[in-house]
Amino acid sequence: MENLVVVFPGQGSQYVGMGKELNDGFSTARRVFEEAEEALGYDLRELMFAGDLEQLTRTEYAQPALLAVSVAAFRVYMEQVGVTPAYGAGHSLGEFSALCCAGAIAFADAVRIVSLRGRFMQEAAAEGTGAMCAVLGASGESVAAACQAASGGGQIVVISNYNSPGQIVISGHREVVDAAARTLAAQGARTVALTVSAPFHSPLMAPAAGKLEQELRRLTYGKLQWPVVSNVTARPYADSAEVVGLLTQQLTSPVRWDASMHFVQQAGARVAVELGPQQVLTNLMRANARDIVCYPLEKPGQLAAIIKALGGTAAAAGDLPVFAETLVTGSDRQVAKEELAVREVKAVAGAAGQGEPTDAEARLNHVVTRCLAAAVCTRNRNEDEAEYRAGVIEPYRRIQAIQEQLDESGHAPDEAQMREALELLKRIMDTKRVALKEQRERFKEILEKTGTYSMFSSFYADGLFATSGGERVGLSIH
Repeated sequence: MENLVVVFPGQGSQYVGMGKELNDGFSTARRVFEEAEEALGYDLRELMFAGDLEQLTRTEYAQPALLAVSVAAFRVYMEQVGVTPAYGAGHSLGEFSALCCAGAIAFADAVRIVSLRGRFMQEAAAEGTGAMCAVLGASGESVAAACQAASGGGQIVVISNYNSPGQIVISGHREVVDAAARTLAAQGARTVALTVSAPFHSPLMAPAAGKLEQELRRLTYGKLQWPVVSNVTARPYADSAEVVGLLTQQLTSPVRWDASMHFVQQAGARVAVELGPQQVLTNLMRANARDIVCYPLEKPGQLAAIIKALGGTAAAAGDLPVFAETLVTGSDRQVAKEELAVREVKAVAGAAGQGEPTDAEARLNHVVTRCLAAAVCTRNRNEDEAEYRAGVIEPYRRIQAIQEQLDESGHAPDEAQMREALELLKRIMDTKRVALKEQRERFKEILEKTGTYSMFSSFYADGLFATSGGERVGLSIH
C-alpha cells in the first residue's frame, strides 16, 4: 500500500506483561516467541509476562524482548490485515525490528544480535559515568550550542535523539550533561533526567560499535522486501549491503526520528501502524507528521481500527476478528476512524527511547493522556448517534486539543486543564452509559497512577461522584 508506513519502538517501551495478549490470542505470535527462546537459550516469555521489571529493563534483556514482541505484532498484522507497507522505520533498537520484518535479517539472528548489542552498550560506559536527559521546548540549534559549551576537559555531551521538533535528548558524561541541562533550563526549556546507566547514541558508545560491527559481519543478509528508513541518514537503505555500516554507525550517532517521519510523509505516507509495546511513536507522530494517522498494534483489540482504516484482507473478506468486532462496535467505529488510538504513558522518557521520567511534573502529563486512553477503552452502550456525537466525540476532541497544546508548548498541564480533562471524561463515560463502579475504578486508577489523587480527592468524591439521598448526581458541564 503506497501510503502505509510501519514503525517499531525502541528501548524504554518495555513493561512486564507485554506481548501476553498476542501470545494468548495467536499461534503466529506463540511461534515467534518459541523461536526467540530457542535462539536465546532462556524462557523469554516468563521474563516478559511475569518477570521482574528491573531485570526486563536491563539492556541485554529488554532489546531481544522488544524485538520479539514487535516481530510477533508484525506477523499477526500480516496474517490478519495483510497490507504490505510502502516503508518501515524503527526508533533505535526498532530499526533492527524493521530490517527483520522487511527480510534483511533472519529473526533468530536478529534476536541474538540485539542481545549482544545490549550487552556491548552496557559494557561501553562504566556504571554511573554516563547520563541522558530529555530537553523539551528548545530548538536543535540552542541544544547543540549548550552541548558544545558544556563539553571540555575530556568530557562530552551531544544530541542523541531528535525525537520531534519539541523533544530532543542529550547524552554523554554525567557532569557535562547536567551542565548543559542547567544552561537550557535557564533559557526556558524543560529538562527531564532519564534513568539510564549508559549514554546511548553518543561517541562514548564507540567500543560497543566496534564489537557490534564484528558480530554484524558474521551474518548473512537477505533482500529488503520494502524500504527501511535509516536512523542515521533519515533516508531508506539503498540495499541490504548497507546494513552493517549503518547499524554500526547508529550506536554513536543521533537518532533522526523527526526527519525520518518527515521523509515518509513527503513520500506520501498517510497511515502508520506502530508494531510493539506502548504507543510512544504513535504519540510522536502528531508532532512530526500531522498528515499521517498512526494506529498502535500491541493487543488483539486494536486490530479492528487498523482493518477498517486499511481495508485489509480480513476486512475484504468480511471477516473481522470476533474479539475486535465486539470491542469496536456501533458509533465507536466513528471514533476509531478519527484516530482515537490510546495515548498511553511514557510520553517523555519513553518517547526518548530510554527509561522513565524522574520528576513529578512529568507524571502530570499522564493525566490528560490517560483520560484520552480511558475514553477509548470503555465500552459504548448508547446507540443514539446524536447523543454519541455530542457526548463522546466532541468532548474527546476537546481533551485532544488540550493534549496538542501541551505537546506544542512542552509544558505540564495546570490544575485547570487536568480538571477539565477529568470532567470531559466523566461526560464521555456518562454518555456511553458506563457503570458507576467501572467509572469509579477508572478515575481512581488515573489519579493514583499519576500521583494526583491528593490534589483531586475532594473533586473525585464531591464533584465527579457527588451523591444526594443515596442517588448519584450527574456532573453538569457547560
